[in-house]
Amino acid sequence: MKRLFALLIAIGLIGGAVVVRRLLVETPGVEATDDIEVDVVCADEIEALCERAITSFLAAEPELEGRPVAVTATSMDSDAAHSAIASGEISPLVWIPASSTWVERVNEAKRAAGEPDIYLASGEYQYLSIVESPTVFVGPRPRVETLEATCGGRLTWPCIRDATVRTGGWGALGGDANWGLVKVGYANPVVTNTGLLALVLMTYGFYARPFGLTPADISNPEYVSFIRDIGRSVTQFADSSAQWARDIVTKCPSFYDLALAYEAVAATSIPKALGRGCELRVEYPEINVKSDFPLAISVTRQTSALQKDAAVALRDHFYGPEVQGIALEQGFRPANPDVAIVGTTGNPLADNTANGIELVLPRSEVADLPSAEVVSALIQTWRQKVEPT
Repeated sequence: MKRLFALLIAIGLIGGAVVVRRLLVETPGVEATDDIEVDVVCADEIEALCERAITSFLAAEPELEGRPVAVTATSMDSDAAHSAIASGEISPLVWIPASSTWVERVNEAKRAAGEPDIYLASGEYQYLSIVESPTVFVGPRPRVETLEATCGGRLTWPCIRDATVRTGGWGALGGDANWGLVKVGYANPVVTNTGLLALVLMTYGFYARPFGLTPADISNPEYVSFIRDIGRSVTQFADSSAQWARDIVTKCPSFYDLALAYEAVAATSIPKALGRGCELRVEYPEINVKSDFPLAISVTRQTSALQKDAAVALRDHFYGPEVQGIALEQGFRPANPDVAIVGTTGNPLADNTANGIELVLPRSEVADLPSAEVVSALIQTWRQKVEPT
């Protein structure tokens, strides 16, 4: 749990001025029993979005049955939150991880313990995506273009793997020999969503299909050798998605030649990297997976109907045009189809077209996330066969 960006804040409009409804410390002798408490855990990647969304939600003085709604929010890595929720260490009413995979992994852990799912995939309290971000290749333009030429115009995982083990490195690929060996960059898949997505995409790329992965596929020796070769080319595995987002800019090009990142990170990093003398190029993998950032409402005996209704109201606010517009400003794709990317100003996904980078994802390339069982097998295999000691 990193930074606490909102603590039981309720904002009221009194005489046209915005005032704080409740101080962090209550007046001695006065019990706080009137508010409907909604505690939220947000993925680190959307901490800024959560902060602005919750602030605007509370500015409208939301109430249910005459009782004001108060919100407590924290940011947390999706894997850390998944582990804490599955073990019962924390039990937030609302959780917004980076991907539905983490939601299903919590449900899987609950089932293994003989307990019911706490997050529902259908019905009134179902978890719903609030923003989306595909995964992209990103790297210094000369190196990405050299690798594209080697791969016949389009990057593929088998071609990338072959480049990482090529004797002579970049010099043997037609690039500058001073670049050294080909370095792939991705975050740690055990503790970050971006790293997990990188591993998923490598797996889809190895099998050349966007569906049907099984645990048996993950134990295939040829596949294990494939991901191990790519893993050996990684200089360092970042231990948080936020750290990896910074590394994309600050360590270009010394840290990596080709990196896997959120499209949102690439979109907002392009001008920053250019300002540091590193021109980035972005390409979409042939088979892609989106991070869908679902808002999940905990359905347990400990959560009242009024609390769940307050959480639904918050979910609806996140899905509304105001928050979706804020998401666009931060490089994310709106989950609400009524909010358009094209034609919206101040939007990195559209603005980067002016820099010669068109961030357009063909729908036909988007694959489903593998099952929680397959994800668990992927992580176990990576720990045993790839993770550096």
